[in-house]
Amino acid sequence: MRALRYGLGVASILVLASLLVVAFGHVKVNILPKVLAHDNQQETCSLELLEGSFSYAVQALTLFPPPTSPPTSPSQIGAYTPLAFAGTVHFDGQGSLRGADVVNFGFGGVPRTFSGTYAVADPKANPSDCAFTSTFTDTLGNTIHTYMVVASHGNVLKLVNTDPGFVLVLDGQKK
Repeated sequence: MRALRYGLGVASILVLASLLVVAFGHVKVNILPKVLAHDNQQETCSLELLEGSFSYAVQALTLFPPPTSPPTSPSQIGAYTPLAFAGTVHFDGQGSLRGADVVNFGFGGVPRTFSGTYAVADPKANPSDCAFTSTFTDTLGNTIHTYMVVASHGNVLKLVNTDPGFVLVLDGQKK
């Protein structure tokens, strides 16, 4: 019984977090870059800030099918499916990215590779507010859009996806 209550508590937290992400996923949030990018000590916000490779391990939730609009009640969220993946991503310092990882949907690992582009989110931003967007396509047929910041002098990558129906928060470490 205690395990069931614990499981329900964790599920409640995941549902609440999912509600917040789905409900506010399209709102422009400027808190993340101000909190994390302030310690980069770069003179300009540029593509070179992300140059290098980062390793990561992620747990995520995906919704089948994705919503077409933000929910007005929890009953409109649907059923999320957990997944996890680990791998590396490389940024070339000129706007291109590539990577490889293994995705686990609960029935074993599925290897994938991906490639795409990244850009400075606001070229007029001062270095302490430097953020990036990216779009990449993987070998499983997915196109994913993200919002990213770097911290710890370019050694830590923080990423959140911006696509509806998919809750992903990634912390990467420079290799």
